[in-house]
Amino acid sequence: MASGAVRGLIPIVPIAIMDRNGHPQQFQAVLDTGFAGVISLPRSSIERLGLAFSRQEPVTFANGETQESSIYQATAIWEGERYSVPVYQLGPEPLIGMGLLNGSRVTIDVIEDGPIDIGPL
Repeated sequence: MASGAVRGLIPIVPIAIMDRNGHPQQFQAVLDTGFAGVISLPRSSIERLGLAFSRQEPVTFANGETQESSIYQATAIWEGERYSVPVYQLGPEPLIGMGLLNGSRVTIDVIEDGPIDIGPL
């Protein structure tokens, strides 16, 4: 089971991404139910990890705007398991999207420091 906490009314969940040398790097990611992808990271984090470029793909935002996003391949550690995942290069902060949460139950107590629990259905 994964867990996190609400900070300033923003749901934050830790996730580890392996760098090019196979070492896990920890990120505090925003749980973004409006993001259909798996994970997004800012360019600086992708460069620090040394992730391998995979492809370009259009991404549509909530306001209807579409832009091309670079997608990289990475290994994430989630709920104790390793997964090969696409990582989108988007925005200034790490995001966990619905693609990673697929098949999970998410419970959030929406108060400051409220717990977030993520487990299988």
